[in-house]
Amino acid sequence: DAEHRRDLFLLPTSESSLDKYLSTITVAKDHPWIVQQFISGDEYSSYSVVENGNILLHVFSESSISNLNWEHLEENWGVYEWVEKYAKFLGGTGQLCIDWIIEDGVAYPIECNPRCSSCVTAFQTSPLVGDALLRMALGARGDHSTDLAAPLFSLQGFVEQACMKPLPKDNSYWVVDMFTRLIFSKTPGNFFDTLSKLSQGRDAVFQPNDPLPFFMLNYFHIPALLFSQMLSGKEWIKVDFCIGKIVQPGGD
Repeated sequence: DAEHRRDLFLLPTSESSLDKYLSTITVAKDHPWIVQQFISGDEYSSYSVVENGNILLHVFSESSISNLNWEHLEENWGVYEWVEKYAKFLGGTGQLCIDWIIEDGVAYPIECNPRCSSCVTAFQTSPLVGDALLRMALGARGDHSTDLAAPLFSLQGFVEQACMKPLPKDNSYWVVDMFTRLIFSKTPGNFFDTLSKLSQGRDAVFQPNDPLPFFMLNYFHIPALLFSQMLSGKEWIKVDFCIGKIVQPGGD
């Protein structure tokens, strides 16, 4: 669950320590827990849009449990090749959001979700992203009565079976986080690195021609959730601006 997924309780341990931990969780036939190998590496995330087992769109970025900044990385750990083989094995149409741990140069896929990921914002303003999502959505729905996606790709110069990735240096961020990093930079190097990313990327939500979502998320939606939480008196763990929610004990 959202609370215990962060505590990284490790085995082996003493019997008393294990009993104390088990007393804090619910383990039952309809609420199982599993023991997994612990991998102490760096966290990454990949997101791919797939049509009939072929990758249309792919992004790979550093990640964390509450990530607010996304920058596409060209990697040499075989992540893209693994996703490509997995997509072909499944042979379907949809989205693959995969969490990775890289340890000693080896990439371990640890979780896969069939949904969109916030790292798609690293594509910034490319119109091909919308085209790929539309093409995927039509294919997943089995809608072969219309050929809406084909003209979009031909108009944009999309090459069949090619995979689109963000351009080098493309990155998205939560601007409040970036300004906080600038203010509390510990070294001149950190300051100028953050300033460079701030100037090259863009806020994941803010658009000059449509600023309302940015202001509603930061100055209405999250404050309203916090106010509601205060009135209810319920316990909460953290505010997650990335997904726009307040995580509660036992929640996701």
